Amino acid sequence: MGEDRGSSDLSKQIWLFFASVKLTVTVLLTLAATSIIGTLIPQNESPADYVRAFGDFLYRIFYILDIFDMYHSWWFQFLLLLLATNVIVCSVERLSATWKIIFTKNPKFNPNQFARQKEKEKYVTDCSLEQTQKRYVPYISKLFGYNRIESLDAGYRILAEKGRWTRLGVYTVHLSVLFLLTGGLVGSFFGFEGFVNIPEGETASSITLRNTGQKKALDFSIRCEDFDVQFYDTGAPKEFRSSLTVIEGGKPVLKKDIIVNDPLRYKGINIFQSSYGTLISRFPDSGTLDELTHQMITFGFLFLSIGIITGAVWANSAWGRYWGWDPKETWSLITWFVYATLLHARLMRGWHGKRIAFLSIAGFLAVMFTYFGVNYLPGLHSYGYSG
Repeated sequence: MGEDRGSSDLSKQIWLFFASVKLTVTVLLTLAATSIIGTLIPQNESPADYVRAFGDFLYRIFYILDIFDMYHSWWFQFLLLLLATNVIVCSVERLSATWKIIFTKNPKFNPNQFARQKEKEKYVTDCSLEQTQKRYVPYISKLFGYNRIESLDAGYRILAEKGRWTRLGVYTVHLSVLFLLTGGLVGSFFGFEGFVNIPEGETASSITLRNTGQKKALDFSIRCEDFDVQFYDTGAPKEFRSSLTVIEGGKPVLKKDIIVNDPLRYKGINIFQSSYGTLISRFPDSGTLDELTHQMITFGFLFLSIGIITGAVWANSAWGRYWGWDPKETWSLITWFVYATLLHARLMRGWHGKRIAFLSIAGFLAVMFTYFGVNYLPGLHSYGYSG
């Protein structure tokens, strides 16, 4: 009996550890901090560049910690797995209570909770109790999906509720986070990213991996049949197009013209056109800008997630609910979904270039409206709204 009780207590402690909000905040902060490191220290550069930048001693330490390929390191993957486990356990832990709240026939109300709220109004009427009941009960019934009347010694009270299902919103967020983490882990374990230069008329059957610099042989060959570039009147490149042929078993199996945002897909491998020749410009090439955008959005997305989660915890302490669909809360979630869609499109669908840029602009506009626009909407976070 003692061993069974000890085993049960240990299992409970492990469960509570993974169900802890503190663990969520700690892992998110750790991921945010390590992501900052990943943006400050260039990833997948040559060892000579790192030795030149940090010296031999720091290079060895960073190499042991996989800092130079951080997003594929075992400890970063462990953090992602830990966060995914934490999200799943937290969801399961709170699902039973949430389920009872959403699908109960007679919800419980705590009148004292409403009495303590600041957002309340009191007024006196000369109407009798029967008159006020006839006047307000039909009106409240139209506004709320559930309502009931409770008799009191000195009168009665009307209790009403709507939007009970909105408590499932947190599970939608959790599911989105799990999709993102799963995509990131699948790409981290099984995916690869590399590059190859193919002149016109030539064929390539291997690529250079970005994370290691090693050659990776493909199950097929790629031949560049033709290359064409068009320019604006200013001399800036308007479009560059490559006519590619996939060769397998000595026979052409697929032909396609690709441009920057229209890749060739074959056997689960996306073949993008990122650049051509040598560009002389004061600005970084499109591939560099695309990667920089991705890293900055990943960094910002983590802090946005932290803000939403900690804000929900604070809201529960201040107002007695984690989520109330206040304009600020709603637009924060909309912004989160915009950036979640962007990261999903890049990591799972392989989007690059203009499409990612347009989603980035949409996300930036959503951020601006969340910060400033919602102040003119009625809500608990509103400061410019009148009437």
